Amino acid sequence: MKTKLPKEYSNLPEYNYDVKLKNGLYYTISPKLQKLNCKNYSIKPEDEVTISAIGKFAIITIVAIGRTKVQYLVKTGFNIKELDSIPERNLPSDYNQYIILALESIQMYNQLVH
Repeated sequence: MKTKLPKEYSNLPEYNYDVKLKNGLYYTISPKLQKLNCKNYSIKPEDEVTISAIGKFAIITIVAIGRTKVQYLVKTGFNIKELDSIPERNLPSDYNQYIILALESIQMYNQLVH
């Protein structure tokens, strides 16, 4: 599946995902879709966790044993309070910190740009 990005990013390709977890939070487990997202958004994971803030959204890429394990797309409208209601199989509780960091990265990016 694909999600549309905010209007001001209409020049970017849509983000590919497997599951919409909540409004503003998407989950990609398919290696094929992860690879396509990395290509489309010029993401080159070099660490275990790469957070790519792009305006009003961020892509979190988590790598294990040299392969992309999972990706999440977080939009500015995501409500952090909803983290606890997401099933552990889709978002392990130790990944919650990455979602919070991604939202903080979006805020910092926008402060620098505006």
